[in-house]
Amino acid sequence: MKFRSAFEQSDTYTQVWEYSSIDLKQQIEGYLSSGEASALQTAEGFIQQQIRPALSTLPNSIKNPINEQLIEIEKSLQSDVRAAGKLSGSPFALIENNERQTLLSLDSLADKVQLLQAKNNLQTAAPYIASQAFLYADLAHVNSAKNDYLANNTPDNYQRLKQSVLTFQSHIKEFSNLPILVLDEEQNTDTADDLSSLMGWANESEINDEVTDPLEETKSELRTWSSRYLKDVDSSLASIQQAIEAQNRIRTLISQLENILKAGTQDIQKSAQTTQEQTLLAFSIFVILMILTTILVHIFQNKVVVKSAKDLYIAVKELVEHQNINTLKVGKNKNELSDVAHYLNRYLEQIAVQRQQRDTELNNISISLNDMLNAFGQVHELSTASNRELDSTLKMSNHIEVLANKAEVRAREVETYAIETNTAMTHSVGQAASLAVANQTTVERLNSSKKSLLNLESSVSSATSIVSGIRDISEQTNLLALNAAIEAARAGEHGRGFAVVASEVRTLSSRTQQSLEEITEIFALLSSATSKLKNNLELIESASTEQISLTQTLGQSAQEVLEKSKQSTQLAKKSTGYAAEQKLGMSDLNDAVVKVREQANESEEFMSKVTDSIKQKIQDITTTLGIK
Repeated sequence: MKFRSAFEQSDTYTQVWEYSSIDLKQQIEGYLSSGEASALQTAEGFIQQQIRPALSTLPNSIKNPINEQLIEIEKSLQSDVRAAGKLSGSPFALIENNERQTLLSLDSLADKVQLLQAKNNLQTAAPYIASQAFLYADLAHVNSAKNDYLANNTPDNYQRLKQSVLTFQSHIKEFSNLPILVLDEEQNTDTADDLSSLMGWANESEINDEVTDPLEETKSELRTWSSRYLKDVDSSLASIQQAIEAQNRIRTLISQLENILKAGTQDIQKSAQTTQEQTLLAFSIFVILMILTTILVHIFQNKVVVKSAKDLYIAVKELVEHQNINTLKVGKNKNELSDVAHYLNRYLEQIAVQRQQRDTELNNISISLNDMLNAFGQVHELSTASNRELDSTLKMSNHIEVLANKAEVRAREVETYAIETNTAMTHSVGQAASLAVANQTTVERLNSSKKSLLNLESSVSSATSIVSGIRDISEQTNLLALNAAIEAARAGEHGRGFAVVASEVRTLSSRTQQSLEEITEIFALLSSATSKLKNNLELIESASTEQISLTQTLGQSAQEVLEKSKQSTQLAKKSTGYAAEQKLGMSDLNDAVVKVREQANESEEFMSKVTDSIKQKIQDITTTLGIK
């Protein structure tokens, strides 16, 4: 048990080593290279869910140093390693963002300068184009100096970068001192509403707008980003240096953990070696004891067991070969062989008694076998008589089955005729019902049509009234237009426009009156057609009422015939069922008779075979046992 425990501890320690020095190290390195937060969470969860449960089974002397080192690694993962991983994806993000924002501001400046050049001549836009070219060139110089400084952090490269930034800022200042860029010309115009001009209400309004600089936001952004450029470079380098230090620190912690695991391995090996030595000593003692026990058992068997077994072997051999039932002499020693000899003596005494009983029972068996042969002969005769009676019964049942088949055929024909009649009458009843529903639908639609005609008459009457009202309005409009034309003529030149409007209104009024007369004629024709349609609908309604009465009479007659047909169908089905049951009963009877006959034949053959077999067995037994 102790050796097994040491072996399990060794396996567990090997697993902890693999988890800590391989898997955990790979996960942390993966986070440092990718910067994904999920990789860091996986490493922290791996310590809690895999390494610590495996440590719980190890001795405290091994577990505690490893656990303390894991705590230090967890603290580092939650602080500086987390920050270092965030910079692994893009360590120069601040610088790149500064350059990108600056370039966007310069692109915005270029668009507005191009707009100025399009609206004015090249001479007006020349100062801005020159300033724009200087700024683009300065940005390229700053980028080049930045790349040199990041590649080689020397004071000379830093001074070069600083000088490039200062030059860039000076050109931004010169650009800011240029005159304000004017992109749009705003003009104040005096406007007057036509109606106000006509009425004499016109007045003047002046709008004064303050001139604003459209490049003010671009200038502010360029000053801001250029002033932050050196700070972003210094911050990026400091962050990179911190990330490198954090990476070196966590790798040092993992290396220390590996050294602790190596020291623990030596302790595990020493413990396993000690346990192995103790196990070998115990096994050696056990082997020696087994050898001594084997020697003692062998001596005992030679003195006691072997002699008794030899006597028992001789007695069994005499019993088997010569049927000798003489008993054995049993010693006073009590062991398994003496018990076997004692039971063998009892068995031999029982054999002697059984021999006498066997002779008596064999005589009785001989008498019983002869009586059995006589009984088998009587059973054979009865079986032959039963076969003859079964043949007669089978002929009679076949004749009855033929008659039942004929009755079933006639009953099925009657049932078929009844079903066809029932189907036809059901179809007739359905058609009568459908006709009644159709007639009812016709009446309902006629009523609906009458209601619609009444509504149409009412609508035509209302429309006529409306047309009359419109005619009156048109006449009043014509009078108003005439008055307006008179007033416009009095106004002279100022009323010329109103005179034209009044003339158009009179023309529209005349057209409206003509259209109203045409609509009135159409309404008159529509009223006449509605009256005729109403009379036709009344005639159709009267005819539909008579048709409904006739349809109801036809449906009642068809329903009565259908009821009689259903009764005939039921009677025919019952007759068919009775005939089928009779046929099935006779078929079952024939099958039963055939089976009984087959079983009787099989019984007869079986009895014949059994009789012959018993005779042969009796003869063999009497010959073997010497019974007469």
